[in-house]
Amino acid sequence: MNQSSLATIGDGFIALAEGKARLPDILGLELDHLNAAADVKAAYIEGLSGFAVKLSTRFYDNPRHGRPSASGLMVVVDGATGEPRCLLLDEGYLTSLRTALAGALAARHLAPERVDAVTVFGAGSQARWQIQALQLVRQFRQVFVVARDSDKAAVCAHDLGRLTGVEADPAPAKQAVARSQVVVTTTPSRLPLLKADMIHPELHITAMGSDAPHKQEIDAAAAAAADRFICDARHQCLARGELRAAVQHGGFDPAGALELGDILVGKAAGRESRQEFTYCDLTGVGVQDTAIALHAERLMTQRGAGSTL
Repeated sequence: MNQSSLATIGDGFIALAEGKARLPDILGLELDHLNAAADVKAAYIEGLSGFAVKLSTRFYDNPRHGRPSASGLMVVVDGATGEPRCLLLDEGYLTSLRTALAGALAARHLAPERVDAVTVFGAGSQARWQIQALQLVRQFRQVFVVARDSDKAAVCAHDLGRLTGVEADPAPAKQAVARSQVVVTTTPSRLPLLKADMIHPELHITAMGSDAPHKQEIDAAAAAAADRFICDARHQCLARGELRAAVQHGGFDPAGALELGDILVGKAAGRESRQEFTYCDLTGVGVQDTAIALHAERLMTQRGAGSTL
């Protein structure tokens, strides 16, 4: 995870904003009886030599058995012949990486320049990824971990302290948010965890856990309080993101939702003052998968890694 991979993800959002990407609807499979879900995402980006089709799975009971909840793979398809060119058996690594990098992109343009403290909701792998990616664009001195399981919160805080070199501690939600300038939510919650009365000036929220129609991490009323509401893809967030909840339950006008790519190409402004409250809804779009998959393929080819079949 570095500035090069961050720029790669940014290029995907730029292509989307410029109308140079074809983005089909997500094929989603909800397996409630297994406490699990699977998604297939893809995107074609003009000018690239190929495109990716990605299978992502999330089996939320896996950690009880010592296995990660997320897994998956990506297939790179040749853009000239349609033949599968590369199989990336990454077990969800590239999805975790591109998700965290999108969070960093959002923070680069929407978070205050000075960040003293950061709060992450959730104690899973993506909580760790998001805070590490945030260090690519902001420096901070304190991380608070908010999670229902106090033991997991303590372990996550310990890991984040080791991974980032900053002080990290478990904390109650209200106290943590009040002291933070950036909040990242990374849970599969179906009920709001961050309430509207926790919002304050100088705050930026990146919500990335709500990637299905039944999920919601943020109070629906929060969107109306935002000086700037950003999403990765408006149509997708209306179907399965925090934007969906804000419109259905908070009366938010979806016309007020900008897209992250519009900020990257200069069609829309990012944060304009420290006193603003900004809010970014990330559901994960196929351009991220194509961008990171071709980036990985390129690096592997340069290094002579992998096996040829």
